[in-house]
Amino acid sequence: MEFAGFLGNSDLKQRISASFQTGRSSHCYLICGPEGSGKRTLAALMAAAMQCEEANAPCGRCNICRKVQAGIHPDVIVAEDPEHKNLSVDVVRGIRSDAWIVPNEGSRKVYIIPRGQDLAVPGQNALLKILEEPPKNVHIILGATSEFSI
Repeated sequence: MEFAGFLGNSDLKQRISASFQTGRSSHCYLICGPEGSGKRTLAALMAAAMQCEEANAPCGRCNICRKVQAGIHPDVIVAEDPEHKNLSVDVVRGIRSDAWIVPNEGSRKVYIIPRGQDLAVPGQNALLKILEEPPKNVHIILGATSEFSI
C-alpha cells in the first residue's frame, strides 16, 4: 500500500496495509494525534485504499483515488459542521440514515469524522447505534486529539 504524502509511522502503515490486503479491515478506525499530525491525510489515504481497485491500494493514480483525494468521491463523506463548536447531532443522524443507502460508485461507503472529540453527548449516542450495528460495507474513520476525548 502506498502512503505517498504521509511521512513516518512505518509500523502503522504496515499494519493498516496488512489488514486491507487480507480483507480484514475494520468497520471503524480511531486516529489520534495533536492538530497538524496528519490525521486527515491518513484518513483520506485509508478511504482511497478502501475504494481503490488496484492491488497496491491506494495507487494514487486511478480515477477513484484522484476523486477521493480531491474530496469529490460520492461514497467518501467527510462529516464536518463548521458553523458549530460541537459536531451537531443532526450531522450524525444524517450519517446514520445515509449509511443504509447503497454506495453510488464504490463498493463501500466511508465516513470520515475529523473532529471526533467535538461530538456532544447526543451526537455520540446517535453515532453509537451505527458503530454497534454497522450496515454492510460501511466504514467510519474518527479523528481525535486524544483517545480519551471521545
